[in-house]
Amino acid sequence: WWAASVPADVPREEDCWDEHRLEHAFALRSSTLPTVELRSEEYPGGRLDWPALDALDAVDAGGAEAGTPEVVEQRALPAPARFGGMPAPRFWEMEDARFDPGAVDAGPIDLGRLMLVSFATVYGNDWFVLPVRTPVASLSRITRFTVHDVFGEVTELSAVGADHDGWNLFALTSAGADLEPGQERPTSPWFLLAPALPDWLESPPTDVAFLMRDEMANVAWAVEAVVADDHGRPRDLDRPASAEPGTRAGDHPLYRVVSEVPDHWFPLVPEQLADQESVRLRVVPVTRLVEDHAVEAAPLGPLVPPLGSWLHEEEVPRAGVQVVRTWQLARWHDGSRHVWRSRRKVTGRGEGASGLAFDRLVPVDRRT
Repeated sequence: WWAASVPADVPREEDCWDEHRLEHAFALRSSTLPTVELRSEEYPGGRLDWPALDALDAVDAGGAEAGTPEVVEQRALPAPARFGGMPAPRFWEMEDARFDPGAVDAGPIDLGRLMLVSFATVYGNDWFVLPVRTPVASLSRITRFTVHDVFGEVTELSAVGADHDGWNLFALTSAGADLEPGQERPTSPWFLLAPALPDWLESPPTDVAFLMRDEMANVAWAVEAVVADDHGRPRDLDRPASAEPGTRAGDHPLYRVVSEVPDHWFPLVPEQLADQESVRLRVVPVTRLVEDHAVEAAPLGPLVPPLGSWLHEEEVPRAGVQVVRTWQLARWHDGSRHVWRSRRKVTGRGEGASGLAFDRLVPVDRRT
């Protein structure tokens, strides 16, 4: 009965986790529109919403039977969008003195504040809101938009960014087009109302791994900090460095060919590719001599890639990377409860220090 109530493990060939980037890569299709594919190639984890996806049009449906898309015609009265401190709609009208756009300190590269000031002072009173209800987990697009004014005139409007390529705040990016050098990716007319969760319960991490650079040893490392045991409980692998063997006063310094590195630290050795320019990182073991036998420790958890795997070199920045695995519980709008285990990649804690050193003399303990 226990095996029937617990979901089975996903086969490795069907897993969407990309061990070369430590991110998720997956694709979605609608049952009524199989020729449009939503793809996410670098999803780090966490809350999944429409900005994490790109749209690919004219995709081969692969023989799938398509349903009938629903056509909705809606009539409504638009309302002007308002926010605190927006420009007054009339000339020579006293505006709210609590907001001073001229006092906003923004540098030439502070794009966020520059966009805010530009919107508030130039386009702030030209926006209207027209609510449209769409089903959750659906793809929608506007095929026609007409405005009827009080004079009886009918004007058909087109999308603002329909005549140029580039980034759009409220649109999916079209990732299937071939681009010329310097050309930006166009936007897709489709909008996804994703079944995103407003909130959920998350357990403490059951597995934690760090990817960091050790500038003193000139080596990048993959470190297993926490792994789940057979009962699913987190087990901390960090331990203090082992002390040197006991010595007596007057002993000579100890010579060490190489210092000891913990078993859960795995070097990421750079290797050059065939183009003689690109570099990737290979996960290799540290060979240790245990009872006159060479032993190579392997990763215990699922976060550090297996020995012999490789990572993209840019995935280990100077700030480091932290990968965690947790249990999550969420309740859907129909009252059903869902439990799953997820992985998430976040910014690390900076550089690390493995203590790896070669050809050194270790001072003895003078205490008797």
